[in-house]
Amino acid sequence: MAHDALTALRRARKQAGLNQAELADLVGATNNTISRIERGQTLPSVAMAQRIAGALGATMDSIWPPVPARAPESPQPLEQPAP
Repeated sequence: MAHDALTALRRARKQAGLNQAELADLVGATNNTISRIERGQTLPSVAMAQRIAGALGATMDSIWPPVPARAPESPQPLEQPAP
């Protein structure tokens, strides 16, 4: 998880006036889970990310900005056997 997302999550939680234990209670997680998410040691599921954003009165994009998709690599042509 990018450092900006970690900072955004912690900032949003503090702006909501919540500590990690209070946020955990609101979203049905443990304090340890919230701590690990904030430290970048684990990623929340989409459902958990939605619950966290909702509990903080934020959008998911404001906490976890979308990651631009990488263009698929072009397949390399197969080498043709020599005649």
